[in-house]
Amino acid sequence: MRKRKKIDSSTIVLSSIIVVFTIIIFLSLPVFFNYKSIQNEIENKFFSDFKINLKILDNISFRVLPRPHLLIKKANLDFNFEDEKSVIAEVENLKLFIPSNKIYSKKNIIITDAKFQNINLNLKISDVKDIRNHLYYKINKPIIISNIKIFLNDNKNNVILIAPIKKVIYKINENFSAKKLQLKGSIFDIEFKSNWERNYNEPKSSLNELNFKNPNIYIKNLFKYENKKEFKGSSSIDFLNENISFNYNYKDSIIKINSPEKKNNQKIKFNSIVELNPFYLDGEIIFEEKKVSFITDYILNSIFNADKKLLENLNGELKLSLSNLDSKILNNGKISLIINEGQIKVLNSFFEMDKIGIIKSSYNYLIKEGELFFETKNVLNVNNQKELARKFQLNLNKVKNINKVYFDFVRNIDTGDMFLSNIFINDKNSQNLLEEIIKTNNMLVLKSTLRNILP
Repeated sequence: MRKRKKIDSSTIVLSSIIVVFTIIIFLSLPVFFNYKSIQNEIENKFFSDFKINLKILDNISFRVLPRPHLLIKKANLDFNFEDEKSVIAEVENLKLFIPSNKIYSKKNIIITDAKFQNINLNLKISDVKDIRNHLYYKINKPIIISNIKIFLNDNKNNVILIAPIKKVIYKINENFSAKKLQLKGSIFDIEFKSNWERNYNEPKSSLNELNFKNPNIYIKNLFKYENKKEFKGSSSIDFLNENISFNYNYKDSIIKINSPEKKNNQKIKFNSIVELNPFYLDGEIIFEEKKVSFITDYILNSIFNADKKLLENLNGELKLSLSNLDSKILNNGKISLIINEGQIKVLNSFFEMDKIGIIKSSYNYLIKEGELFFETKNVLNVNNQKELARKFQLNLNKVKNINKVYFDFVRNIDTGDMFLSNIFINDKNSQNLLEEIIKTNNMLVLKSTLRNILP
């Protein structure tokens, strides 16, 4: 009995070795196949399965791990099916995964999914349209991309946007009858995650969700496509404890953007028209019950320090309307900006100073010793001297002849400190009443300073 057990054990070990070697040989034999001879078949099959043009430029080999696949050393990809010279991506080490039971089939190749790594994607505006058409109208097998760098070029082939993407998953979920595109990367050095989904039960609608980090921003967009000449949608944005909703409508090369009237508690609203041919923006953003620091530290700072390459393609006028400001001095205001040839200029700026008068200002952002400063040069046109005296607790006799007040104001955005300097009464050529720089972080300091310097 003991001898029989030994024989049985040996048989099991031998059988196992034979099975393992058989599997290895079965999986390894395709390594010796000449896949280059069926290059056209592979390209045609790739187009059939993924609806993307594939042009193989280098060697094709078979690999066993991590799953059986064809490894294409170098290739070109393109969405433009009419222009043979068009190339949007040069790909290295493209993996086309095939079923284990089909690895010997050279004539009837089956591809389950594709994987790309370390590619540069060069896009023009026309290419973006082709990609959109692929999202909406093409049926494709799963595509996974790791480490892709997207270059968006204008009509003159100048790069206007670079977006490094860590991972892309592009597939159709058959269980839920939906097409999905998932992205993880960064844009303007801000990390983000994006999930796009189109349910085939509602083929004209798509949902896109964007999550940004530092600053934390969440964007949800519902897009409804009617035809090439008309579409509409709605967006919701969450950032800085704000919820901003707006609707948009595209028709005849014009996009209209408006915030819903029913959402009366919304503190930031839009009312804008964008003309696309040629591009021109006539936009208005309405801020209600906001602190002045919110406008200077976040809104104006973001606008004036926007990417110059992005601004080169924008032209138009942007108005910032400010109402019911959270301020002890300022009530309402309006800032009109002109965007032209990559430059942003202040066309007009004024603030209503609580029954006293109107402040007109010019702005600038500077970095000093590693800190960001918001600098303004201002002139206050006084309409009510009596109210000026009352508001700042001044002797009426000292201010009754004041019609204009010129002054410089600086805010350190990093620390929140505020500074006042260079005060002139009625005429900027008159005596400078405040040659030194005074920190005025509160109303008491401001009132005391004005009482001391007024003659």
